[in-house]
Amino acid sequence: MNREGYLRLAGEKFTLDDLENNFVHLTNNAIQKYGENYGKYENGNIWSFNNFENYMKENNSGFDFENIIE
Repeated sequence: MNREGYLRLAGEKFTLDDLENNFVHLTNNAIQKYGENYGKYENGNIWSFNNFENYMKENNSGFDFENIIE
């Protein structure tokens, strides 16, 4: 397994209230790039594993991403 990777993110906050909104439920870049919030929160709606791990540590989540993916 390659230790370097990335997470694809949605540009809209997750909700089950609108199941037809592809920008909430599909993280595929081919869909997201047409969304109003594409790239608003992170470049290309993509985070590296390292970005995600740092975010979780900074927000005191207690989630140990590095050990979970090993």
